[in-house]
Order: sequence, then structure tokens, then C-alpha cells
Amino acid sequence: MKNSVRALFFIAAFTLAPALQAEEPKYNYYIGAGYSHIVAEYNNTNLFEDSFPGGEIYGGYQFHKNAALELGGFFTGDEDKQTGAVSTSFQLAGFYVGLLGILPVYERVNLLGDVGYMFMSKDIEASSGTSTASVDDVQDAFRVGAGAEFMMTDQVGLRGMVHYIYDNSDAIDYLMQYSASVVYHF
Repeated sequence: MKNSVRALFFIAAFTLAPALQAEEPKYNYYIGAGYSHIVAEYNNTNLFEDSFPGGEIYGGYQFHKNAALELGGFFTGDEDKQTGAVSTSFQLAGFYVGLLGILPVYERVNLLGDVGYMFMSKDIEASSGTSTASVDDVQDAFRVGAGAEFMMTDQVGLRGMVHYIYDNSDAIDYLMQYSASVVYHF
């Protein structure tokens, strides 16, 4: 009996040892930067450019294996459009805070979901002949997104995201943001 108990103890010890020595996942800070492209869907107007290439930068803290809090900003170039005698210029910039959901699907691949709140600045200028009008509009908006992340190493990954941005202004129905970036985990 004594030998049976000893044998069971050693079997349990050898079986559980790897699990007990396994490291807990390290939740950490990360930063990222990349290309961002915003497409605008307007309400009953074709005076403005609807495609805005630009960039984004973000940082966050992964506080759980499936969740992170993220802060970031984006900017676009100044896009011009000529429609008849009217010339317009439009530029977007803003920052956001969001909750990022992370679903590991393979060893180095994660599916991502994002819900957040943002502030956005729209710099708009229109001119016709000798008269010019400009508007600098700042507003808040909700955004929701989905994407994927491929970790090339334990610290460096590639991320692709698509965001729907609800715009509650009269001129714009909604915005779609497409982004590809490099992310670095500390």
C-alpha cells in the first residue's frame, strides 16, 4: 500500500510539473503605427472628395489575454476636388479610445474586435471665383471595428483593421476606415 501511494505521488508530480512550471501569459503595453485610408459616404452631395489616405498611431495595454484598452490618433492629407466652378478642400484628424477584444485562433494569429469613442476634426474649405468659406468642425463619434493580427515574432506583429465610424453630422452619413499597421509589444 505504501509503495502504491508513493508511486501515485511520483506519477502525479511528473504529470503536473510541466503545468506548474508554465509561465502565466504576460500582459503588456504595445504601440503601433501604419497606413490608414478613410472613405466618406455623403448625404446628397458630391462637392467633396470621398477618399482620404493618411496614417495612424496608437498605443495600448493588454490587461487580459482577451482584452486591451487602446488610445490612438489618425490624420489624413488635405484632399481637393474641383466640381464645376466650385473648388473644395477637406482634411480629417482625430483621436480615439477603445476596448479591443482579442481572440487567439492559431499560435500567432488573433482575431480582433474593437468598440470605441472618438473626437474628430474636419477642416473644410470651399471657394468659387473670388469668395471662399471655411469651417473647422470638431465632433465626437462612435466607432466599431474588426480585424486580424499576425505576430511575426513574440514582440512584432502586423495588424489589419476595418472600422465603421458613425458620423452624426448633416453632410456625412458615415465613414469607413481601413488600416494596416505594424505593432510592437513590450
